[in-house]
Amino acid sequence: MELLILAIGVVAGVSLVIALVHLTGGSRVGRFCDEQHVAAEFEHVFPDLAVDGIHMTNTKRDALVLLRNDLIAHVRMMGDKPVVRLLSEPEVALTQVLARESAVVLPADGLAASRTVLQFEDRLVLSAVSNRISRTTN
Repeated sequence: MELLILAIGVVAGVSLVIALVHLTGGSRVGRFCDEQHVAAEFEHVFPDLAVDGIHMTNTKRDALVLLRNDLIAHVRMMGDKPVVRLLSEPEVALTQVLARESAVVLPADGLAASRTVLQFEDRLVLSAVSNRISRTTN
C-alpha cells in the first residue's frame, strides 16, 4: 500500500511540474522576428565575422547566415533560445540543395541526431547557398 501512495505522489508531482513549466511559457517555441533578429543573435556569438546574407526558413525557426569569408552558419531556435553554429568544411561538403523541394539539407550535428531539412520560399536562396557551397568546397 505504501508503494502505491509513493507512486501516486511521484506521478502527481511530475505532472504538476510539467503543467507549471507549460503555463509559464517554458514549452513555448521561439521564432525569429526578421533578419535583424538573426543578425543580432549571430553577432552576439561571433562579433568579428562579417555577414554577407541572411536567409530565414518558412517556419522562422532556422536561418542560414552566409559570411564574407565563404563560411556558412546555421542559427536555430531551440525552444525559445537561439543556437548558433558555424558549419565546418566537411559539413558544407555534405550539405545538399534540393531545388525541387526548395530545401537545404544540413548533415547531422551534435544537436540533431538526424539531418536538418530547411524549407525556403524563395528559390534565390537555394542558388545563393548552392554558390556558397561550391565556393567553400573548391
